[in-house]
Amino acid sequence: MTGATARILVYLFSAAVLLLLIIMIETLKNKKQLHRMCSISVGLLFLWTLFRLLNQASAILTEDIMWLFFCMGSISVFFLPSTLILLSVLLINDRIQGIRTYVWTLIPPVVSTLMIITNDLHGVFLIRHPIYAKVISYGTYYYIHCTWQLFFATGAIIYIIRFSLKYTECLSKQILIVVLGMSTPIVVDYLLYLGYFLMMPLELPDYVHTISYCFTAICITYAIYKYRFLDMIPIAVKSIVDNISDSFILIDYRNNILKINKAFKYEFGKYIDENENDFSEIFKNKIFGNINMKISDGVLKAREDAASVKFEYEFGAGGSVKYFDVEITPVFIQKRFMATLILFKNITEHKQVLKLIEENTNQMVEKARLISLNQLIGGIAHNIKSPLMASSGGILAISRHTRSIDKLLEDLNIYSQYPQYISVIKEMNKWGDMIKNYLIYISDIITAVKDQATSFNSGDRNVFTVKKILDRVSILMEFELKKYRCRLNKILELDSEAEIEGDITALTQILNNIIINAIQAYDNGGEIDVLVEKSAGQVVFTVKDYGRGIDKEIKDRIFDEMITTKGKEGTGLGLYIANIALKGQFRGNIRIESEKGKGTAVHVSIPQKAEH
Repeated sequence: MTGATARILVYLFSAAVLLLLIIMIETLKNKKQLHRMCSISVGLLFLWTLFRLLNQASAILTEDIMWLFFCMGSISVFFLPSTLILLSVLLINDRIQGIRTYVWTLIPPVVSTLMIITNDLHGVFLIRHPIYAKVISYGTYYYIHCTWQLFFATGAIIYIIRFSLKYTECLSKQILIVVLGMSTPIVVDYLLYLGYFLMMPLELPDYVHTISYCFTAICITYAIYKYRFLDMIPIAVKSIVDNISDSFILIDYRNNILKINKAFKYEFGKYIDENENDFSEIFKNKIFGNINMKISDGVLKAREDAASVKFEYEFGAGGSVKYFDVEITPVFIQKRFMATLILFKNITEHKQVLKLIEENTNQMVEKARLISLNQLIGGIAHNIKSPLMASSGGILAISRHTRSIDKLLEDLNIYSQYPQYISVIKEMNKWGDMIKNYLIYISDIITAVKDQATSFNSGDRNVFTVKKILDRVSILMEFELKKYRCRLNKILELDSEAEIEGDITALTQILNNIIINAIQAYDNGGEIDVLVEKSAGQVVFTVKDYGRGIDKEIKDRIFDEMITTKGKEGTGLGLYIANIALKGQFRGNIRIESEKGKGTAVHVSIPQKAEH
């Protein structure tokens, strides 16, 4: 293979690569100024390569270089540094406003074009028309021409690097590859230019420039296909989103991921593939639930309405739950859609504060209810006790007088004459005893309710351990357990020294009431389990019996109304007041699981004291 044939093959390959790159750019949808300027730059390279190819063919066929091809190829290269300047400006700002920038960048190549076209008149560009490249003689203006060309090309690269480092603090892979491609022919020009000034012209093959320009095209092609160079957002836009402390993803019109910031990688990096370019695949992990569908729908709606779409997202992973406000915002510049910004604002702390405020409010409400209930029961007890005492005294007087009448009738032998009075006296004694028992029963209930409400409303707060509360309950319930032949099984699934803050007397009363209910669920005694465990920062006491169980209708209303399953033996206030006391004094809660004939489990949850 001859040298001429090799050069032609190099030119053909370069032209094919450049033409392919032009087709790639022109087939893209939603082209912007950046796409068009890139296409123009590659088109100029293609024209220069084409005219060099024609000149090479002419040299082979006629052993001479055609001035027209030389001139047209040179003019193509004259405008290339200007397009590089414009390309760098578009890469930074996305859009060029007005014609001022175009004018000052195009003046030098236009002047150079006029100088080479009119060279026969003045000879300041080329002293001698080229016959072969090695004997070309350059005029004074040629060095001025080379100076501004190198100044423009170098300035374009410095401009891109400077702004990229300023706003992103690094050079992205797209920028690095494009800068490498643009720098290669510039380095070749610098070598030649220095040689001219030092009067030591370098002997480089005439196709070196073609190879360097071909390398530029290959770099740009790789950047487009591998890193979506022409789809990247301008550096000026990046400077805005890079300073956002919240997590975000930026996607283009084809749902390709343009950028994921560090905050997003910190929040979700364990569960995503950071090298994934397709947004539809980024949330494929099942841990994200249906977030992918919600965001996809939100992206479409945001683009159609040209407005932000917001929703709240709950993300649970690693044993914790985080809450995010997801905001999907379409980015428009000069009324043209550029990208979609998906922002994840962590509102977990905000939600926790709101929850704490709600808990404090509920606690204050329950405390107020407990105080009101205590005052109400105290007032009722006081008002009822007075007539009860009077009624008790009246019944005692009636009973005493009845016995006196009975003795008198017997002494006067009235019963023998009027035997019907015997049944009257017996009936009076019977009703006297019954009313007395009823009054005692009512008095006992009022006393029990009042004492219970008072114990729940003591308000004393201290720190105590799980062991301490269980020991108290065991001691206080020992007699009741033996009396009704029941056995208490204590099961600890947490450290017995775990601490709880609150009123130990109130909690003891609550647990005692629940255990008494469990005892009374049996007819002839049985097993009662007290399980203590930790769940989500809560100490959970579970009292479980295997007795009669509770009907569903009663279970659903047991904390809202004073309902009892014990008939006259119960008041229905135990669990009702216990529920209020738990919320008011401990920020806790109580719930019941029960099945008729299989038993009942009462779960009491109380926040564990925070460890410092």
